[in-house]
Amino acid sequence: MRQILRRSLLLTILLTVPVMLSACGLSESSLFYSETTSDGWDIGYNKLSGNSFLGSYTWDGNYENMTFTLPDTYKNSPVTQLGGYYGSGVPTPFCVYLPSEYGHEGTTEDNPTDTPSRYPQGYTITELKFHLMIGQNLSNIKLTFMYYSLCKQADGSYILYHPVYDIACSGENRTFYSKDGRLYYKANDQLVDTIAYPNND
Repeated sequence: MRQILRRSLLLTILLTVPVMLSACGLSESSLFYSETTSDGWDIGYNKLSGNSFLGSYTWDGNYENMTFTLPDTYKNSPVTQLGGYYGSGVPTPFCVYLPSEYGHEGTTEDNPTDTPSRYPQGYTITELKFHLMIGQNLSNIKLTFMYYSLCKQADGSYILYHPVYDIACSGENRTFYSKDGRLYYKANDQLVDTIAYPNND
């Protein structure tokens, strides 16, 4: 009888807490707050669940600093997700941002081969390849930012710097695996297509 009562109480709590949070105006994103780690990554951290998501990093422009081991834990809790939302729903995508000298004209998510008329004086694409090491705790790709950073030249043409990612994934990760620098789901061998990979053509 006690066991039945305990289960009933637990079920009531599980059903009531989300309603209470909603009534208080709290959403999943409002439970996350943003911090910057000592090595420069933006982290969204949920105080209640202890889970964290990994946001952006701003590269310093040093070509010797293009290999990153992504944080696998934060405050002794697992980093389970790339990108997410915090506060009132502020989008915090996973990406590596470039220093200002690589994009003084802003950024675009559009592939320039699909929008050549935007560059009447021509353009060149320069890939900046970052090597990412993913640990065992990552289990979700929530929000990423694939972009080109626009740098206008004196003759009116553009250099479009494109951050791309060569990925190595821990064999202990239960959700993903890496092959030839790309990330795949273990469940169905499908490519994670929301990450920009190097052009191997």
